[in-house]
Amino acid sequence: MVAIEAKEIIQTMYKGDPTALQIKALKMAYEALDKQIASRPNSVKSIKFTGSIREQFKNGYCPCCNNAVDTDDDYKFCSECGQRLDW
Repeated sequence: MVAIEAKEIIQTMYKGDPTALQIKALKMAYEALDKQIASRPNSVKSIKFTGSIREQFKNGYCPCCNNAVDTDDDYKFCSECGQRLDW
């Protein structure tokens, strides 16, 4: 099972008459799974450098928390909220 499938299953579990604690736990699990599904950063810009070690650099904003993200840092995840990024 992949994160997208698990997220869909959790979403269907909201039906019925769950307790407030169950709803809170399901919501937390749903949000955690949602952050594991890679999302493209907003406003991505490519910058080219000549004569440097890194010749191409991308920056943008996390689609979840709007934190500035780039490929110079840990480019697979947002350092602020942990959202997986799909450059």
